Amino acid sequence: MWFQDTWRVQVGWYEPIPTTIATQWLEHRSQLHRMADLKVSRWFGTGTTGSFTELHLFADASERAYAAVMYARTIHADGQIVVSIISSKTKVAPIKPTSLPRLELCAAHLAAKLARSVLYSWGNQRYLMFVWTDSTITLAWLQAHPSRWETFVANRVSEVHEVLPAECWNHVRSENNPADCASRGVTPLKLLHQEQWWNGPSFLRSSNAFWKSGSSKTHVTEFGLRKKVRAHLTHSDNHWSVMTKYLSYSKLKRVMAYVLRFVFNARSITLHNAEKRCGPVSSTEIAEAERRLINAKRPIPLRSSLLRLQPFLDSNGILRIGGRLKSAKLAYESKHPAILHKNAPLSKLIVADIHRFTLHGGPQLMQVVLQRRYWVIGARNLIRNIYHKNVVDLEVLTPGHFMVGEPLKSIPEPEGQGFRGTLHQRWQLISAIRRHFWRRWRDEYLVSLQRRAKWFRPSRNFKEGDIVAVFNELSPPTKWLLARVIHCHPGADGRVRVVTVKTSTGEFVRSIAKLWLLPTKKDLFSEE
Repeated sequence: MWFQDTWRVQVGWYEPIPTTIATQWLEHRSQLHRMADLKVSRWFGTGTTGSFTELHLFADASERAYAAVMYARTIHADGQIVVSIISSKTKVAPIKPTSLPRLELCAAHLAAKLARSVLYSWGNQRYLMFVWTDSTITLAWLQAHPSRWETFVANRVSEVHEVLPAECWNHVRSENNPADCASRGVTPLKLLHQEQWWNGPSFLRSSNAFWKSGSSKTHVTEFGLRKKVRAHLTHSDNHWSVMTKYLSYSKLKRVMAYVLRFVFNARSITLHNAEKRCGPVSSTEIAEAERRLINAKRPIPLRSSLLRLQPFLDSNGILRIGGRLKSAKLAYESKHPAILHKNAPLSKLIVADIHRFTLHGGPQLMQVVLQRRYWVIGARNLIRNIYHKNVVDLEVLTPGHFMVGEPLKSIPEPEGQGFRGTLHQRWQLISAIRRHFWRRWRDEYLVSLQRRAKWFRPSRNFKEGDIVAVFNELSPPTKWLLARVIHCHPGADGRVRVVTVKTSTGEFVRSIAKLWLLPTKKDLFSEE
């Protein structure tokens, strides 16, 4: 406590301490030699035949410190009662002002630590345990569940209950609490004659063990109660409610277009020479509405499966696929379709709209049309669900059910006799078939190559001077040629996929898939 007093007055390390503190310390030091007269029995009176021992702990706090002390109360076979001090703990209160009830709780917490330490040193033997405090607020905290109290109180009550359950705790008057002198501090001379400290309160030596009656008073307090938070359940997701309000994607786009028009016209009032939009919505407004609906501004987690698609945000804030078709002769929206999730309300509206657009076409046709502009994560299951919900349940039984197991939905073609026409007409027909095949291959297969199966994480580019082993499937690895990269041929994206290497037999151009990059001395002994 004297150290705290010097800190409070901000005494420097080489400065003299204040006179009041120096006087108290010198008086305390002058009395220390009297402690040589102190004699404490090392035997608690336990272990004799027919004896019974119970443990009593006392906790107390002041504004300066808090303390806990433990006693053994042994009842011998002849009825003699012996009370002996076992151990004690003290701690100074924090310099930061703390309420006295909280300090009393800290004293109870210290008592739990003391009990755990003593019982552990005794081999965790079982004894009846009684704990005492003169704080009714602390008793109220300890007699209730920790969840009722604020964090500071709840944490300490929970830890105390692990060692000293609520039924162990009792109330004691302040004048009968031996821990009081430890929490306030006494001089060595007064400590020698502190009978209550060395032998416990007088009621412990009485044969009237009133604390065993089990009729302890229940204490109640409002101090330290956890503040009640009123929680209102709301619908919390990241989707606009307007997306679930309409069943048609076309209608949703028109509604969004009118909303954007209203915002534009409202802003045009403050702008000079700005004409208001009116009349039916234009295709430009529909396109803008669609961009706003699929706009994405959330970051992508590092472990997301989207990384295989090399996603990027375009100038309109739309998340699109980077993919592998950057150089393909396709429309921009086919090379870089917008990314949507199957659980998004917008995805369901788009797929339902495509189902109607294809005149209730099958799942494969629906997916082909969808991938022209959108890449829906988990699209196959979504398409199947929407398709099966719109299939007519009751169908007329036809011979086709017995032939192919399902109705024949295609229109039967008349029996033909082969092509009849000129060579020019035959050439036109073959050209039309070729264009049809190319269109289907582009729309149905090419777009399925967007996802990378590997190499979706960046790796070090080959560079001139790298040492490589040239792969040769006809010989074991120990016979592969060693080569040095003398020239790199980067692609449009800056990635090197082809290099020129020099071996002992000459120079060759090789794909990096046929080369094994070998570590150099710099790689092996780098600081990283």
